[in-house]
Amino acid sequence: MPKVQAELLRWARTLKAICGQMIKFITVCSGMPGELIPPGRIGYKIAGIFFAKETNRAIIRDPLLRREYVHTQQWYHYGEQTGYWFSFAILYALAGENACTNKYEQQAGLAEGNYPCP
Repeated sequence: MPKVQAELLRWARTLKAICGQMIKFITVCSGMPGELIPPGRIGYKIAGIFFAKETNRAIIRDPLLRREYVHTQQWYHYGEQTGYWFSFAILYALAGENACTNKYEQQAGLAEGNYPCP
């Protein structure tokens, strides 16, 4: 496990999140404080960890995790290209907040992320 993931897991656990391996190398930390999750979202992902406010694992379903796995691949792809793990976060931010026009969200699957795009 990369050092950044170990630090993120430690941080989540200090916030009383329950973290465990799910599918496709994604660790899910559920029970995160609601104020840390963007409004209207189930959660967000950094590197190989999905942070969710929900503790009901049925809500964190396979299609959602499949799309988050695409984001995991994006994190590692751009991190390896540049040598900096946070490169994808910068590229993602530059792609814009609107998921419907963000190329990284489009690659991951808008429908699986429950984005209401036309």
